[in-house]
Amino acid sequence: MEDTDPGEPETGTTDAPEPSETTPQTTAARDADDGASAKSDPVEPDPEDGDDGDPEAPEADAEDDAFGSRWWRRPAIGAAALVAVAVLAAAAVGIVKFRDTAHELTRLQQSEADRSAVLEVARDYAERSLNYSFENPDEFFDAVEENVSPTLKQKFVDATEFLTGVMRQAQVSSTGEVVAADASAHSGDLYEVVVSAYQTTRNLQNPEPRVSVILLQITVNRADDGWQVSDIGPKSGSHTAEEGGAGLPDLAGDQPGG
Repeated sequence: MEDTDPGEPETGTTDAPEPSETTPQTTAARDADDGASAKSDPVEPDPEDGDDGDPEAPEADAEDDAFGSRWWRRPAIGAAALVAVAVLAAAAVGIVKFRDTAHELTRLQQSEADRSAVLEVARDYAERSLNYSFENPDEFFDAVEENVSPTLKQKFVDATEFLTGVMRQAQVSSTGEVVAADASAHSGDLYEVVVSAYQTTRNLQNPEPRVSVILLQITVNRADDGWQVSDIGPKSGSHTAEEGGAGLPDLAGDQPGG
C-alpha cells in the first residue's frame, strides 16, 4: 500500500467549493451589477396609464393651437384695422376743420385790416377837408383832390372857381379835429364811414371863433391795392356847440359860415 503525500490532492475526489466569505467589497460589486442590470432593462409603459403613446397626438394638439391662434389673431387684426381707419378719418376731419378755421381766421384778420385802413383814410380826408383858409384856397383844393375817385375830383375842379370866390368874399377860415370814426355800412369793397369832428370857424360876419360839432359821411372804396374817397358830405344830425352852424364849404354852392 502506497503512502499518500498529504501535500498532494487525492485523485478522483472532487471537493465542493467553499462559499466565499462576504465582504464589503463583494457587496458593493453585487449592487453595481444589479444597478447595471436595472438600467439595461427597458421599462414597459403601463397600459392602464392615460397616455396611450399615440405619436399623432402632439401633431393634433399643435394644429389645434395653430387654429386657435389664427382664430384669435384674425379678429385682432380686424379690430386694429378699424382703429386705424377711425384714426385716419378723425385726422382727415381734423385737417379739414383746421383748414376751415384757418381760412376763417385769415378772412377775419383781412376784414379787420381793411376796416382799419378804411377808417384811417376817412379820418385823414376829414381833417384835410376841415382845414382851409381864404388866404390860400389853392392849398385846400390840392389837399381835397388827393386820393379821391375821378368823379369826386372832377366835382372839386368844377367848383374851384366858385368856392374860391365865396371863401375870399366871406373871409372864411377853418380848423378841424377828428374825434371819432366808425364804419356805418359795408358792402364788398365799399364802406360808408361816419366821422365826428370839432370844427372851429371864423368869417367876416363872425370874427370870433365858433366851435361846431360836425358829422361827415365819407364813402371809401377800394382802388387797385389801396383805398380812396369817392364821396363826402354832411350827415343829418350834425349840430353845433354854439349857434352859427358849420363852415365847411359846400359843393352845392351854399355860403359857408351861415
